[in-house]
Formats: sequence, C-alpha cells, structure tokens
Amino acid sequence: MSEIGKINNDKTLDSVAVTQDTINEKRPYRLEIFFGEDDKNKKLVLMTEKAILPDFPGGRNVSNGERFWEIEIIDRNLWIKHELLRGHFEHKFQYRDGKFKLMEYNSVASDGRGKIFYQNLDFLTGIRRTQTDSYEQDKVLKKEEEFIKIKGKPDLSNFEPESNRFY
Repeated sequence: MSEIGKINNDKTLDSVAVTQDTINEKRPYRLEIFFGEDDKNKKLVLMTEKAILPDFPGGRNVSNGERFWEIEIIDRNLWIKHELLRGHFEHKFQYRDGKFKLMEYNSVASDGRGKIFYQNLDFLTGIRRTQTDSYEQDKVLKKEEEFIKIKGKPDLSNFEPESNRFY
C-alpha cells in the first residue's frame, strides 16, 4: 500500500509505503516515508516496523481483533489507521522540526450492546475528550473533557501504537 502527497513544507510530492512480511508468522508491517527532491528522486527519511501493529501479534492465526486498515496523507498530516472488531483507531502525525510528531489520537468502539465510545486526544493542548452514545436510543449518555499530562510527545521513529495509556 502506498500514498502520495505533501508531508513536508516544500513543493515536491512525498510518498509513504507500507509493506508486509508475509513469511513471518506475526505478519509485521514496515512503514517507509520518502521525501521528494527537486531532481525527481526520492529520499528515504524514515523506516520503522513498530508504528503499525502486526496482523498476528501472538503468531499466525492468533489475532487480537486489531488490524492495519490504511494510511492517508491529508493536509500535510500522515494518518495511520487500524480497525478493531467493533470500531477503529487512528493516529495523526505531522512533520515538524525534522521529526514526525504525534499530534492526535482518535478512537471509536462499540460494546456490541447499544453503546458507542468516542475518544480524542490532542497532543498539542493535552485535552482528552470522551463521549458515550446510545445507538439504540440515539442520544449522548456521557460527555467529558479533561486536561491530561502527556508523557512526552512520541515521534514516528520511536512510536508504538499501544505503548502506554497516554504515551
């Protein structure tokens, strides 16, 4: 899977590629980011095998219900998206000061019994917003906003999607 767009602040197109090791029993993914150069060449600026969860973290045919969905480049932001059994989560990165910094985390999940849980964590402001809806009653059950202390801002070079509660 690959995506082309503008990530850094120059005028050339950049590209992101995701490949999968299908021989490895965990099926890990490799993320590579290339910046376009004026001479139409591409320069590898980041490669990581930790930013995308493997298909089978416990080994072949042992899935935890999470799987890689897609990558997107939108408005100079790189989005990495994963599916859940009943929902999805995504991380937004932005190229700043020579690093791909984590800017935002979003998740949507259902309990399968009438409730949907939304979460947004903004790494610039430290504000975490959560909301619980009832899709059977079509109403908001609970809405909260809190300031949290984020344990440093990870960048894509050392990022692991489930490393800890608030990174």
